[in-house]
Amino acid sequence: MATGHWAISDVLGTPVGFAHGAQGSALGAALLGLYALGLIDLIDRAAELVTVTDRVQPDPDACALYAELRPLFAELYDDLSPAFRALARAERRRPDLAPTRQKLT
Repeated sequence: MATGHWAISDVLGTPVGFAHGAQGSALGAALLGLYALGLIDLIDRAAELVTVTDRVQPDPDACALYAELRPLFAELYDDLSPAFRALARAERRRPDLAPTRQKLT
């Protein structure tokens, strides 16, 4: 099982299946694109095109803890939103200096 798979299941509070390979997110985006273009008629049909090799069951104790903490994270998000917007404005003014754009040496 890949690191973090258990956390996704615990946070969502539901069993989660993961596609074979390292590019599961890209595969999911491609399948949604096929659906949006009408090349597959049902999103459920996409499941037939994916090989799930890892299934994770949520840990009930961890689920309870994440559920208890969810309001705190929502409050933090609301409180920090102005700071996130200010950082985004600064990055748009000087994208060459943005930490996410600088090359690591």
